[in-house]
Amino acid sequence: MGNPTRPTPFRRRARLVAGSCLLAPALVALAGRWWPGDGWRVLLPFVYLPAAAAVLPALLGALVLPGRRSARAGLAGAAMLLGALGVLREQPALLPPGGPDEAGEGEVRAVVFNVQTYNSASPKRIGELLRAERPDVVGLLEATVNGRVPEELKRSLGPEYRWVVARRLAVAARAPLGATRRIESGAGAYIFRSEAQLGGGPAAFYLVDFPWPLERDAPALFAELEGVLAAERLPSVVVGDFNTPRQSRLLRRAFAGWTDLSVAPDGPRHLATWPAEAPIWQIDHAFASEHFVARSARFFGAGASDHLGLSVGFARSDPPGAD
Repeated sequence: MGNPTRPTPFRRRARLVAGSCLLAPALVALAGRWWPGDGWRVLLPFVYLPAAAAVLPALLGALVLPGRRSARAGLAGAAMLLGALGVLREQPALLPPGGPDEAGEGEVRAVVFNVQTYNSASPKRIGELLRAERPDVVGLLEATVNGRVPEELKRSLGPEYRWVVARRLAVAARAPLGATRRIESGAGAYIFRSEAQLGGGPAAFYLVDFPWPLERDAPALFAELEGVLAAERLPSVVVGDFNTPRQSRLLRRAFAGWTDLSVAPDGPRHLATWPAEAPIWQIDHAFASEHFVARSARFFGAGASDHLGLSVGFARSDPPGAD
């Protein structure tokens, strides 16, 4: 009679199969294709993260290949390592050394940064990071303390910037801001609209902060934002923390026909802003209406927040006054 306390080979393999079934949705989440509100998109991540695609077949192969248990476990471990390397191999290209290049003629530079209420870096340090990007307009999220932006951040960024605050959001710009308003959200989003001169003409600058998707109804958040943008009559730039990866169908639908300013000539290969220590997903985004074209993009601020900051350069596709 076998030892009842020792798992049989069948039970051991059954546990490995169960582990593989748990691994599959984890890979989907890793690729950003499975996200609250997006439904079950089980097969798509394998075309987004090719290295991770090797993990599941290799692990399943370890279940059926003959041989010792140690050999099967080694194959499974190697598959896991391959998946991890697929995520981490592009990290050196994520944050190029040095600051941004000089802005080209007619180029506007905008920055969006979730500073996590200064839990990881002082307001002064945040201001120094922002100033190094030489932005024309700044959108900060989770940026206020007692309803105000810390004075040391303002001093560090520079006196030439004018500030407007709406709850935990803050916008700063070199040029005077026009009409500003906080848009009331029934779905739980923070949406702040400012009018500014961008690229030589008037434009609307939206700063958006979506709650973590598990806390709210993601389709309702995006439907509300789509309605706001559909009513806009000015050329527009929308930046913010959407808590939604770029592969999300909700995000793609909301900004169909818009320019993704993260995808720019000589921009980063690996598009990810969170978690900052080892970025996997890009959940902080910048989009522009058809009136603008992308010129440059870079991430910055490692170690200053749980997000990376996103700095984008763009210009009018048809500048005002052009023949």
